[in-house]
Amino acid sequence: MEYEELDIRERTSERSKLSGLIISAKYTDTKSTKLAIGRPGTPNLHSELELGDAVIFETPDKGTFEIRNMALSVVDCKLLITQISRNIGIGASFIDQDESNLPFNSSELGQISESIEIIKRQVKTNLTLESSQLDLIYRKLDEIKEGSEKFGRKDWLNMSSGIISGIILNATLDVATASAFVEITNSNFGWLFSEAVPLLLNTFSSK
Repeated sequence: MEYEELDIRERTSERSKLSGLIISAKYTDTKSTKLAIGRPGTPNLHSELELGDAVIFETPDKGTFEIRNMALSVVDCKLLITQISRNIGIGASFIDQDESNLPFNSSELGQISESIEIIKRQVKTNLTLESSQLDLIYRKLDEIKEGSEKFGRKDWLNMSSGIISGIILNATLDVATASAFVEITNSNFGWLFSEAVPLLLNTFSSK
């Protein structure tokens, strides 16, 4: 895996040559550092990292990167930027307008939101994950929830399948964990689409 070390002084920003990410050290001391991580045209990820902690960031063109806090002081921090996957982050924009692509009603939107929260709880309770993996999964599940308010049913299913595929690849889940994650997802979204289960299983089998 390719990696890069980055030293950032408090209240300054540095650009990672490897990832293209711009990382700002908003605050740092001997216990933790508060970072803002992003790229032009993409939302910032705000994260507070103690020594040894890491966060995962997907890019649209260079793959997925882990940003790990390697050293701390009252004036700066040292980060290790590692490319953990060459798979690009999935950003979908769908325009299918057939009858199977009608918007969700308010009751369905509420149930999708509830299903997402159940998935989060089950993932945290039942799967053995690093904090950076759990953080990525939570963020991508939130994208699935937000997508239900923007897209029709068919487009949302396609988007969700792509996001779940990205989670499996970019969070570097082992086979057993990926299988368990897909099973949790299927069991909570089976009420919505009868085709969701085989589609997501096909997503996993392509890993």
